[in-house]
Amino acid sequence: MNGTGPSGDVPDEPTPVQVHSLGDGRYELGGTLGAGGMGIVRRATDTVLHREVAIKLLADNLAADPEARQRFLHEGRTVARLSDPHVVAVHDVGEDGGRPYLVLELVDGPSLAAELAQGGPLDPHDVVAVAAQALAGLAAAHAAGVLHRDVKPGNLLRTSSGDVKVVDFGVAQAADSPGLTRTGFVIGTRSYLAPERRRGAPASVATDLYALGATLVELLTGTPPSIEPGPDPLAGLPARMPDGLRHLLALLLEPSPGSRPASAEDALYALVEGHPGTAAAASA
Repeated sequence: MNGTGPSGDVPDEPTPVQVHSLGDGRYELGGTLGAGGMGIVRRATDTVLHREVAIKLLADNLAADPEARQRFLHEGRTVARLSDPHVVAVHDVGEDGGRPYLVLELVDGPSLAAELAQGGPLDPHDVVAVAAQALAGLAAAHAAGVLHRDVKPGNLLRTSSGDVKVVDFGVAQAADSPGLTRTGFVIGTRSYLAPERRRGAPASVATDLYALGATLVELLTGTPPSIEPGPDPLAGLPARMPDGLRHLLALLLEPSPGSRPASAEDALYALVEGHPGTAAAASA
């Protein structure tokens, strides 16, 4: 899927959102960029600031649910607190006729899931840059108290200049707002869930880092590591790979959350130490 859009791993398809403008005509909607279980994302023009944006609309069937609307708007306000070149920006949050929407930075580029599907595994040196930039984006989110909770290739977008941005905080949540998630309901995509998440433990910085590790393995091999106990998650990695990246993956995929890096910054430091020059990629 190209452009800024949800990755779509929720089983229920959204009902069609038939809307042509929002915000009293400020946003003129164009074609669909992507769709998922929570709603759709459409290209739009901001007629006030004269720029192209992406509009994320909650699915019709969910827009009628007060709790779903609250969670959706909370997502927007939460992510709008972030300001980092490796996080897709939220420009505006609003409601129009009872329909909530988010105005997002438009990224005209593919997701890494699309790149993987079209071209196969990425070059390990490219994955080093992806890791550095994704860690920079997660570090900014975590510093603001925001957990992503669904890091995967479909939620990493490549810009036209080659940079990587973290997108779709649709299941993200401020770390201090547990009331917006149903008790006992584990959100995320199973192939990237940390072992403790699969056992029902709450999301954490450590679970976001594990998900990134699983994502990087998939970018290198074409498949995420097995979720079954026993297999070495690093067994299928390319023989020729930067030592810093191999070391980072071993840390991120530690079965015990306490053995993973304490923060995304620490993980980035481990990568930089093992792969000189990575810091420039993270700050790109």
